[in-house]
Amino acid sequence: MKQVVVVVCALVLMTAIVNAQVSPAIRGGNQVGIQTATGIPSDCSPCLWYSGDSDPGSLNWDGLFNANAAGQGLSGRVYVPFIPAPNANAANKHVLISSVTFNLLVTTSDSNPPADFAGMTYEFRKGQVMEGIGGTLGKHGNCSFTTIKFTQPENGYNEYSFTCHFTTPVKVAVGTIQWVSLYPKFTGSSYAYLSGATDIPGNQFGWSNDLYNSFFTSTTFGANFNASTGFGPGFQGFSVAIAGTYTL
Repeated sequence: MKQVVVVVCALVLMTAIVNAQVSPAIRGGNQVGIQTATGIPSDCSPCLWYSGDSDPGSLNWDGLFNANAAGQGLSGRVYVPFIPAPNANAANKHVLISSVTFNLLVTTSDSNPPADFAGMTYEFRKGQVMEGIGGTLGKHGNCSFTTIKFTQPENGYNEYSFTCHFTTPVKVAVGTIQWVSLYPKFTGSSYAYLSGATDIPGNQFGWSNDLYNSFFTSTTFGANFNASTGFGPGFQGFSVAIAGTYTL
């Protein structure tokens, strides 16, 4: 059996964890980002932000473990930051998030959704999220419903867009940073990795990406809100999308 590791490409788990808290001047900020992208998930509608596709041909292509793999006794989740940018109407001070999508590399043999998928939960966190500190837990719970769509095969894995839909939208203030995590459960042999996003022009949509600021936590791999960049060079950002609308 193939040994399960915390990242797709690594042979061993890296133990040197670096601090991802960098100056806002070199992070994404909250400005409106590039307005075109090649692979916005179809369930991101109306799409407010897509951080970008992964690039299977890149030397830094990778994925970070993100699943409740109950059938394998494995768990781990990635928290990805986002900052809602203002739109053209200055009166709109919030966004109502209707869905969140994570592009996940899943250990399935074909393009069908994994048969042992057993639902997905979500978390939003805010406040002081940093190395070893999980900030304040905000909205969280079970997804109202989940859609799973095949995107492409990637280096021996199959990538799917897992979208968590909310019957009651999650309200987030414009200009404030939050971290979001989706946590799919698998009851059999499946497990998943969150695809790293390729930070190149034309590959991102909507709000600017907040790079070098994602975190990984896992009892299986001994991580407690550790900076994702400590696990590999391809983890400055991840392939994530948010849909919703602006409101007062």
